[in-house]
Amino acid sequence: MVAEGRPARKTPAPKTPARKAPARTTTAPDPPARPTPQPAVSSDPPGLPARKPPSAARSGWALVTGPGSLFPTYGGVIGVVAGFALLFYCWSRVAAQADVWRQMPYLISAGLPALGLIMVGLVVINISAKRQDGARRAQQMAALTEALTELRSRLDRS
Repeated sequence: MVAEGRPARKTPAPKTPARKAPARTTTAPDPPARPTPQPAVSSDPPGLPARKPPSAARSGWALVTGPGSLFPTYGGVIGVVAGFALLFYCWSRVAAQADVWRQMPYLISAGLPALGLIMVGLVVINISAKRQDGARRAQQMAALTEALTELRSRLDRS
């Protein structure tokens, strides 16, 4: 509060100590640069990833988990069928009980996991279908790029 007749005093800002620049330490010289490996000459069109040889592309887990594989789709279908079977079992047990408190264990232990299996199976089928479409589209784009490259080379020759 300011008394009447007296001007307000300004308080000076606290002084902060000046920061010193960190001392420079000498570092070891950089090791000599390694020669960069030259990229392999490829017949693939520019801008596309290099194609793998057929034996390397379809080995081991690539057959099971590759984008063109049908195994995830079959796994999703099996999950959906198992979910519906579990849901039918739950319904048959719940329908036999007249008291709600006796129906709850079947609903919780079979009904909810059944719905979970159905949902997970449908998601797996959906993702698998999208991956298969993407792989098919990539093959079509590679064929189109190859055809356009051949057309360009023929036009350049004439």
